[in-house]
Amino acid sequence: MSLTVAVLQKGIDLAQRAGLSRWASPGVRSFLRNTLGWAVLTRQITARVDPKTILLAEFPRCGVTWLRFLIATGLHHQRTGEIRKLSHDEMEAYAANLLGREKLYRPYRFAHGYSVLKTHSFFDPRFERAIVIYRNPFDAIRSYYAMEMMADPLRPANLLTNEETYLIRRVGEFITYYEGWLPAIRRHPDRYLAIRYEELLTPPGALLRKVFAFLHIGAADLPAHHLARIAGLYERSDANFAGLSAAERNTAAAKKTDIFKRIERVMTPENLERLRPSLYARSNALLDELDRVRCSSTA
Repeated sequence: MSLTVAVLQKGIDLAQRAGLSRWASPGVRSFLRNTLGWAVLTRQITARVDPKTILLAEFPRCGVTWLRFLIATGLHHQRTGEIRKLSHDEMEAYAANLLGREKLYRPYRFAHGYSVLKTHSFFDPRFERAIVIYRNPFDAIRSYYAMEMMADPLRPANLLTNEETYLIRRVGEFITYYEGWLPAIRRHPDRYLAIRYEELLTPPGALLRKVFAFLHIGAADLPAHHLARIAGLYERSDANFAGLSAAERNTAAAKKTDIFKRIERVMTPENLERLRPSLYARSNALLDELDRVRCSSTA
């Protein structure tokens, strides 16, 4: 990593410290994250992405960590013949993060040299292959809000902006994010696979088979009951609170539930339609289009 990028990374670390969140305005924090983050992201794309990199892409809180666990389990089975629940560190080893901070990056290669990388990044022309996961934006944004509130329990709620403003801003970001990926998905359905998070909430054996086949992972040929077993290894809490003990997960889940109850009447489609009718219509149109390309790409 160059000296310039190292300095920028230190800047991001500073911007993320709890002390900064108590004196810097949301605008200042956002500027630092976006400006410094863009520079580091550009460097990481250059260093880590090649024509055989498959991005696991999502707007935050759309289920990519859960998807990574499932893919990593399929890769682990391909390597060892074993089906078992993986730890968070094992999942990271099979399916790394584009903005990870490993000093020496050696991706796990499979199927003639392919590797997978998770990202929240907007579409970049260097992203030649991807699985793009999306979900109902209101569910994603409520989860995003709750996780941000939980990240710094001493942060006053008004520093995160009021809930209605937050809803409008995040829906706009959600739309911009997926509108950036849509042209590539439409043009190259053989290289970009769109899937919907809600499909992982139902018995996802059929969906997993399509994901594994897209990645050229041998687990695609497993019998249905083995795919169902892989799908059943993980609960949403494994993704939401990875790395926490069982007791810590229970505490975090209770806090998240309390936050959800406070915002459940605010971050809704009905409220967005009242506040920003055009944004509401645009979000509906986007979901319809994502569903169309999903059905096409998974046919």
